[in-house]
Amino acid sequence: MTDEEIRSKLLNKDNKVDDKLLNQMFDDLGGFDGLGSGFLGGAGGGGNNGYKPYGDTAKILDQAMEHINSVDYQVSVRWVFYRLLQEGLYRKKDDYMKFIRLTSRARHNYYNGWNPLTLVDETRSMIVEGYEGERPGVKPEELFDDAEQESNEEIEELHNQLNDFKCGFDYEIDPTWYQDTICIIMFEARAMVQQFKKYTSGLTLCPFGGHPSIPYKYNIAKYLENQAVDYEKAITVLYFGDCDDGGYKIYQASMRDISEWCGAEINFVRCGLTEEQAVKYGIPENFEKPGSYQWEALPDSAAEEIITESLAQYHDSGAVDRAYREGLKITAAVSDEVNERLGE
Repeated sequence: MTDEEIRSKLLNKDNKVDDKLLNQMFDDLGGFDGLGSGFLGGAGGGGNNGYKPYGDTAKILDQAMEHINSVDYQVSVRWVFYRLLQEGLYRKKDDYMKFIRLTSRARHNYYNGWNPLTLVDETRSMIVEGYEGERPGVKPEELFDDAEQESNEEIEELHNQLNDFKCGFDYEIDPTWYQDTICIIMFEARAMVQQFKKYTSGLTLCPFGGHPSIPYKYNIAKYLENQAVDYEKAITVLYFGDCDDGGYKIYQASMRDISEWCGAEINFVRCGLTEEQAVKYGIPENFEKPGSYQWEALPDSAAEEIITESLAQYHDSGAVDRAYREGLKITAAVSDEVNERLGE
């Protein structure tokens, strides 16, 4: 559809864009790509261009934002959709793409708190490389005075530091030494990295995002092997994945390959998602695969409970505090002794 055809359908008798028709056409065409760049420019595209959702559309966006704000980590569009599906605002698989188009428009238009960074991209990240430095063409003599001033300031600072010098010895203890086993967290839902970071602080995370590649699994195996050698401890892998045929196949194939390539024995524990957990927390079936359940469908409180209760069976949460306190004692004892010697 050309820009002129779009305009002829949306302009009312006063030659102004009818917002209700615009909203409907946006959904029908599949988002901004369907509308065309020329039309968006004419309508004031980029920023808030008068987008005013009505009725159920506004309700869905506001409820979605409430779910997003209910957690202190970034979530994916799929996670939010499951919250709305659970509440009955959506009912079928086809609604997922409609919701994606709806959130796309809300983010493009900065509607009611929505913006381009509201939802996390679960599949892509930039690889930024480059060099740091100044622009060419400067004459050395232009830098003499500034360089001299900086040098004098550094000399003065060094004199002050020397006069006030105290031993700054710092001794930190790795809490892993206080654990009976080394816990590693593996999970299928790559989009939930922030969730697992929050509830497994300090532990190594291995997100899969579906079937992991052979190099990825091999590197994990060698990492586990090195951990076992360095700490002389057993390895325990806690795994969290979808409750469906694909999820179990991913788990079984990955654990098989990692075990084969790792020179240390590994205790694998599949902590969830199970059908019993799905029933317990009342999560909806996977809208793409009836009879199965996905991790993203869990409310955050349920995910927290499953993760923390599983972790408590194998990981001593008090080890970090114990290591910190022991490190402080050693730091204080050594610093006091050295400062006394320096003062003699």
